[in-house]
Amino acid sequence: TATSFVGDGANLTNVATQTSGTWTADFRGGTSEPGTRVTATGYWNRIGNNVIATLNTGSLNFSGYSGPVTVEGLPVTSNTNADFLGAVHTDGAFGTGFNDGIDAYLPGNSTTLSFKAQEVSSVVEWDSVTNKNIIITISYFA
Repeated sequence: TATSFVGDGANLTNVATQTSGTWTADFRGGTSEPGTRVTATGYWNRIGNNVIATLNTGSLNFSGYSGPVTVEGLPVTSNTNADFLGAVHTDGAFGTGFNDGIDAYLPGNSTTLSFKAQEVSSVVEWDSVTNKNIIITISYFA
């Protein structure tokens, strides 16, 4: 919704347009994937060019995945001129041992997240397990 402000000599129109909704996170494995890939619903909000996307998978079965972890399906393509990092928590879905030391990485001009372990700056791979939760929050520019 466009907003206008008038007062003290200011006349600003279209300060920020806001949209929001749900998005479908499609989990991918760089080496192998189960016959039916795991998906989960996240939420997003966009104000102007700032997008905030969140995801809380609840307890899901990630059996059959191996190799580098990626998540496809962010609702808005990121700005071409920048890369972005987001916060991640998992209770053991990734095979790093750093369940809270992981960044979600979003390159410019993309809707796909990859993951890196903070301590070693390496790509995070799947630990093919059942009943695990992944929580992601990322703020980025469109």
